[in-house]
Amino acid sequence: MSVSIGGQALVEGVLMRSANYVAVAVRDPQKKIKTKIYRAVHPGVKYKRWFIIRGFLSLVDMLIIGMRELLWSSEVASGEKVSGKESSFAVLLSVLFAVGF
Repeated sequence: MSVSIGGQALVEGVLMRSANYVAVAVRDPQKKIKTKIYRAVHPGVKYKRWFIIRGFLSLVDMLIIGMRELLWSSEVASGEKVSGKESSFAVLLSVLFAVGF
């Protein structure tokens, strides 16, 4: 039996993903660790035989989870609430920069 786990660096923290769960840990300005663990079923479970669809859905799913948790980690690490306009602008600017690059 093998367990597949992946991860991503966040602002002052880390995100770990398995096939069924996501766990996030971030250090706040008072040096305390805040954690979140929630169930998020991998989209590849439904499309085991269709590798192209499974790969694309996995990429989109991880981009969504990664961006959401990255924005949360930046709020926790800075101790400030980020508005929806600011986060939308940052995401849009990042995507335009990546496409332009």
